[in-house]
Amino acid sequence: MPDESTHSETMVSRVAEALYRHSVNEGRNEIAAKVFPLDKIVDVFATARTASDREASIVIFALADDIVTDFFREKLTGHVPGGVDATMLAGNGMLASAYNKLLLLSGLNWIRRDTYAQLALMRRIRNEFAHHVSYKSFNDAPICDYITTMDDSEIPVVSVADSEEARKQTLTRRTQFLMRSAMAVFALIRDLMVIQAAISARVHPADIIDGGYDSSPENVKELTRAFSRIGLEALYAQLTPGTVPPVD
Repeated sequence: MPDESTHSETMVSRVAEALYRHSVNEGRNEIAAKVFPLDKIVDVFATARTASDREASIVIFALADDIVTDFFREKLTGHVPGGVDATMLAGNGMLASAYNKLLLLSGLNWIRRDTYAQLALMRRIRNEFAHHVSYKSFNDAPICDYITTMDDSEIPVVSVADSEEARKQTLTRRTQFLMRSAMAVFALIRDLMVIQAAISARVHPADIIDGGYDSSPENVKELTRAFSRIGLEALYAQLTPGTVPPVD
């Protein structure tokens, strides 16, 4: 006869694991129900690819700000006298500035520290262009220094390009900015999505995305493919201006 206490502990552990897996699946289902503004994202980066450096920095950061603003509109569901938009997101509202919105997201651990750092650098670049009429290029200091400081998140994209010339070319500051800012916006969306689902399901965020790309919901795959194309388009635009990469 098996030891009754051992059997009991084994069954308890199995039930506990099953309950946790159920919670993880709830989190994944929440993510699978998300609708991402893919058309808007693709359009913004297409515009940035042919825009001036100043315009590119402004429209890309505006996209990040819009994503964050829409997130807070979704989260702030309680009663706010005068309405959330008028009281908190506009004018002198506590979340009217991109700085405050990003700071709050970071303070609440709703985005990772690294994601916050990349977005903060993008905000600085945008502000330098907005406040100094003499700055015209990503090569101007301190703008070029901010781009250099950003994570080299373009490496995975460059490493799988189907052209040796594309893989070995030295990236300009402009191409670095386009690719690094794209990956930063991707990280922002992913953090907001995964961390909120994990909070709702009361599980660890890493367990929500466990299994890799193939096991991701289709909407997440579409999002990942969209940013993959954006990164490749920026890379190939430097290699052959005016062209787009040969991606499926």
